[in-house]
Amino acid sequence: MSGNYVPLYRKYRPQTLDKLVGQEHIKKTLTSAIELGKIAHAFLFTGPRGTGKTSTARILAKSLNCKNGPTIHPCGECESCRDITNSVPIDVIEIDAASNRKVEDTQSILEKIQYVPVNGRYKIYIIDEVHMLTNHAFNALLKTLEEPPENVIFILATTEVHKVLDTIKSRCQRFDFRRITTDDIVKHLRYISDEEKINISDDALFTIAKNSAGGMRDSISLLDQLSLLGVSKQVTSEDVNAVLGRISFDILNKLSSKIIDAKPNEAIEILNDIYNSGNEPLQILTNLSEYFKNLLIVKNCRKELLCELTGLNEPQIEELSKQKELLETHQIVFLLERITYYIKEVKMASNQHLWLEVGMIDLANMTENTT
Repeated sequence: MSGNYVPLYRKYRPQTLDKLVGQEHIKKTLTSAIELGKIAHAFLFTGPRGTGKTSTARILAKSLNCKNGPTIHPCGECESCRDITNSVPIDVIEIDAASNRKVEDTQSILEKIQYVPVNGRYKIYIIDEVHMLTNHAFNALLKTLEEPPENVIFILATTEVHKVLDTIKSRCQRFDFRRITTDDIVKHLRYISDEEKINISDDALFTIAKNSAGGMRDSISLLDQLSLLGVSKQVTSEDVNAVLGRISFDILNKLSSKIIDAKPNEAIEILNDIYNSGNEPLQILTNLSEYFKNLLIVKNCRKELLCELTGLNEPQIEELSKQKELLETHQIVFLLERITYYIKEVKMASNQHLWLEVGMIDLANMTENTT
């Protein structure tokens, strides 16, 4: 086995701002700042995991320290660019605040900021998960942010911006990273799949994207894992669901139909097939809850918003549109309340399968009783 394998999420990590997927508002602002030479001394990147915060921080560092820069098109070949690509901590120092959270850790790092850069124009400190710093460590950082050296830039990244001190936030340019849209993720996954000769269906890519919570890194990592299946056959959405431990939309559609039609016997048969396939009771109820949540959205929201709000494709939306005519909003809400009740019961039960079956019989008798 080759020792030179590079995971896909690293191989396809963007190296310039124009290659960053999504985050158009951030790309435009940073591009203008670089082109106009208006670079802040401190940035705060906040948003969900896997949406490009660290990648953007490295791209910004490259753009500022490239020998041809500052430029929005770093060459990727000069010593400074190569050091950043290879995570060599000379002028760009990446710090994980989760493991360097004490004031002593912060002080030892800040003591070195007076040293001039070796290869680039700036010493750039990228502090990931900055919200993990202690209050004493934040205060030590604050003193430096108040009077930073000219050749030092801080880029702070966090998934929990509410835990960052207001005094820190007020001294940074803040950029809020949004969850990447399902369409953008699917397009990028298709590009990678074609480049890597991965045999995977569009439905499978869609299933990966909709289960990534808007994070590109997790999507690419899952594609990497599934690529091993694509050697001998085409990877399908069923393969994705199996790896994720999720129940397919089609099976949930059949089960929900029996619940809506008040057919407990048939609902139990489908339920047991799902359970015997290796799905746990809590997982089944959680997936069913998400299904009815999407049905509630289809019932009450505008058609043009449905794919975005639910993360489902158009054929799946059509199936839910048929079901929405069979239930009133209050009935769907009541079903969701009961599923939530059984999720709590299953969590505490010694015999989870028993409570799963009790819940299914209850749900399948409910639509008749809530008209």
